[in-house]
Amino acid sequence: MLIDRAFTNLARTTTHLEERAANADDSADGDPTGVRLRTLAARPAVDVTIGLVDQLFTAVARDLTPSSMFVVTARLVATGTRVALAVDLPEGEVIARGTVRHVRPASRSSAPGFVIELDALAETDRAALDGYCGA
Repeated sequence: MLIDRAFTNLARTTTHLEERAANADDSADGDPTGVRLRTLAARPAVDVTIGLVDQLFTAVARDLTPSSMFVVTARLVATGTRVALAVDLPEGEVIARGTVRHVRPASRSSAPGFVIELDALAETDRAALDGYCGA
């Protein structure tokens, strides 16, 4: 499988929320909102193969949770599009289906890509994903 490593490098950048959480004081003292930010557990970006009706491509997924992921790619897919996924976790490949819920074009401060809500996983794939995400 040929993977464009330029996207892997983009996925290694920290998000604004991660930076805020990493720089937050451990207590809510001094925070006018009274909200305590906790440091996010940083998980490495993973490769993902995305299948659409008429195309197949590989990208990088970051911000992976048991129910969604952000795919870093310049190939923008319309909101509501159904996709098939093969996610390469360190423990093995997870096969899933999902729906594109949000599209983010490139900007000066963020990488382009889209959010996929995962809605169909086999029980073993769900367990592997939950284990990776620490759920």
